[in-house]
Amino acid sequence: MLYFMADIHAGNHRGFAAPTTTPGVNSRLASVLDVLGEAAQCVQRDDTVVLLGDLFDTDKPSPQVLAAVMHVLDGFPCGRESVWVLKGNHDSATPRPGDNALGPLREAGYSVVESPHVLHVGDTSVVLLPFRPEPPSTWVRDALEALRPELNYTHHTIIGSHFGIADKDTPEYLREHALLVDDALALCSEFSACAWLSGDWHTRRVWERGACTVAQVGALVPTGFDNPGIDGYGSLWSFEPPSRLTFRELAGPRFVKYKGVRAAIDEPYSETCTKRYAQVTVKAEEVDGARGELEAAVDAGRLTGFELHADREEAVENAGETAAYVATATSFDTALERAVERLELGDDVSRGEVLRRARQRIAQAKRT
Repeated sequence: MLYFMADIHAGNHRGFAAPTTTPGVNSRLASVLDVLGEAAQCVQRDDTVVLLGDLFDTDKPSPQVLAAVMHVLDGFPCGRESVWVLKGNHDSATPRPGDNALGPLREAGYSVVESPHVLHVGDTSVVLLPFRPEPPSTWVRDALEALRPELNYTHHTIIGSHFGIADKDTPEYLREHALLVDDALALCSEFSACAWLSGDWHTRRVWERGACTVAQVGALVPTGFDNPGIDGYGSLWSFEPPSRLTFRELAGPRFVKYKGVRAAIDEPYSETCTKRYAQVTVKAEEVDGARGELEAAVDAGRLTGFELHADREEAVENAGETAAYVATATSFDTALERAVERLELGDDVSRGEVLRRARQRIAQAKRT
């Protein structure tokens, strides 16, 4: 069996982090390692594992992070030589060979891939295309062509890479650094590949045409609220001829955005969500009460952590209404009174005192 996963991003992420009993490993990294360890439990002695880039979140992981990751990788029953690790953009310091975070793994006996390579597993060839800083459209076909002689005598070919896969819905500014899905499908046909799996972008997406599958693998563990939602993460892909590619979604932490407190508190945990971090947006006047409810939800185990934000759109709208209200004043003093009248103040703050101090500061400014 062949297994594929991508974008582990092992590192001591700061948001919601807490110390653990392991020096140099915080709670966020511990969660990542838990999911990687769950993946190891799916693997058998005769299997092969391919990590499609960004094993680490930085090109210079600390010795403690390296040791913790290698300890979990050593739990894969297939052995170090059957764990293949592609260089990703986060792993890389520069394009120069060896100038990345994966050197210690290579020295320890893991199969590190820094340049295009073909891996043969039984009657399956896996073409491995690690990260390069140039747009993939400028080099991928040439790389495949150079490797073609190694593909002619196998029954199955899978391409694995580390760059984004784009379609018509992808924003234009992202397409330059991605391979268009139509081009990926065409290359699969040209080189007789049954599948193309790519790391880099964090949300799982799948396209199929005939017998060919192209997939953005998705992050094994989302890195924060820039990877929002419950679904589309934790993907462990597998392939065993003559079956098609399949994936299972491993449980792990998820970062979810909500409008309103009740939506965050009332949503039940899913089978794939072990820790739920909520980013909650409420009306400005509801912030204090919402904070108390969310803290109680954390204490009760309904949430792991939260961020609370006042609704910016509402704040902008309120500011516009205040500006229009102030603009109709017939004198500066009336405008000042109206501005103070619309300020968001706590119940224990006197508007009269705020107005008095504002007038005092303005008078001082005029004298200077």
